[in-house]
Amino acid sequence: MSNTMYWLVAPILAIGFVPHSTSAELTPAEGVAHYEQSLQQYRRFTANAVMKCYRSSTKLNRKDALLQEDRVQLARDGDRWKYRRESWMMTANREGKLVDFRTHSEVVYPGKGRFQIGFEPSGTDIRIMAYVDELPEAIRREAGAERILLFLTGHLSSNGSRRLLEILKESTLELREVKASGMSLKVLEAKGLWGRHAVWLDPSLGFMPRRVSQSKEQSDWFNVDQPIGSMKIYEYEGAKLNTLEQVAEATKIEQIAGRPVVTAFKLEEKLGMVDGNTITRRFVVELSDVNLDPDFVTKDHFVASKAIPNGTQVTSADQPNIVFEWQDGKIVKSINQDSVENLDRLRFNRARWWNRGKWVVGGLIIVAIIGLFGLYMKRRGGAR
Repeated sequence: MSNTMYWLVAPILAIGFVPHSTSAELTPAEGVAHYEQSLQQYRRFTANAVMKCYRSSTKLNRKDALLQEDRVQLARDGDRWKYRRESWMMTANREGKLVDFRTHSEVVYPGKGRFQIGFEPSGTDIRIMAYVDELPEAIRREAGAERILLFLTGHLSSNGSRRLLEILKESTLELREVKASGMSLKVLEAKGLWGRHAVWLDPSLGFMPRRVSQSKEQSDWFNVDQPIGSMKIYEYEGAKLNTLEQVAEATKIEQIAGRPVVTAFKLEEKLGMVDGNTITRRFVVELSDVNLDPDFVTKDHFVASKAIPNGTQVTSADQPNIVFEWQDGKIVKSINQDSVENLDRLRFNRARWWNRGKWVVGGLIIVAIIGLFGLYMKRRGGAR
C-alpha cells in the first residue's frame, strides 16, 4: 500500500510560526497528555535511518563541513531495543586534534540486561560489553536515547537520559495556538531546570509534533545537577560552554499503517563558548522502510546480527569479577578446563607434598633428639 505524504514548506518553517491566540480549549496538562499518547503509536517498529552531521566553526574557520555519517538499523518492541550502526566521523581528541575513524557496533536490549558489540569490518576483532542481570535505572533509560529518534521517542540530546516528555512534566508550562500555512498548531512552552523547551503539536495528526526547540544558558542542566556551564569543548582547548540552542523541524511526514510518521527532519544546534566563539552543527535525518507492525515472533530481531565465535570473551559491567563468554548466541559463565585441571593437579600435589612433609618433619625431629642426646652425653662426660 502506498504511503500518503505530507510535505512541510521549508521557507515557512525557517521563518517560524506566527502567534495567533491563547487557547482556551486545551490546558497545558492536556497538551502534554496528548503528546504522551501520540508517542504510544511508536512502541513497536523497525526502520532504517541515515543521519548526516555538518559543522561550522568560527574559531576553526570551518563552514558546513561534513563531520559524521551514521547508518542505523532499528528495531523496537516495547522495552526491547536493537540498533546496529555503521559510523564515519571526524572528532576532536583531548589534545584538540581532529581524528578520522570508522566504527561498527550493535546494541541490544533483549528484555533482560544489555549487550553491546563492537567489531572491525573484517570481523577479526570482536569486543562485547554486557550487563548480565537486570539493568540499573540509569542504563535502562539509555534505551532509545538516539538523536535520530527525536520524533518517535522524544529523545532530545543534552538532557542526560531525560526524555522531552519528562522535561515537560517537570517544568512550568504554557500553551498557545499558532497558525502556519493554514495549519492550526498547539505550542507547549516549558521553563525549568533543564532550560526552555517548546513543542509544536498538530491536532490533525494526533498531536504529533512538527517542531521542537530547546534553549539553555549556563545554569541550565544538561544532566541532573550538572549545568551546561561545566561542559568543556576539547577542540577549543577545554573552553567552557555558555549557551546551547537547538531547533528540530519535520521536513517529511508519511502516513504508514494509518499513523503519521516523521520520516525526515533537520536539527540545527548552536553552541556558544564563553569566549564568544560558536559551533553550529546541522543534522539531517531520513528514515526508510518503516514498519509499524513488525513480526517479532517468526524472526527474533533482538539477537546478535553477526555470527560470533563460541568462546569469545564478554566483559560484564555488573559482574566484573566473573568471566563470561559467548556460547551459541548466549552469554554464559566461562569454564576454563585448563584451570580446572591445574586445580586438580594442585590438590594432588598438595597431598603428595604433605605426605613427604610428614617424613621430613619426622626426620628432623629424630635428628634433633639425637643431637640433644649427644650434647647431654658430652656435658655429662665433662662433669666427670
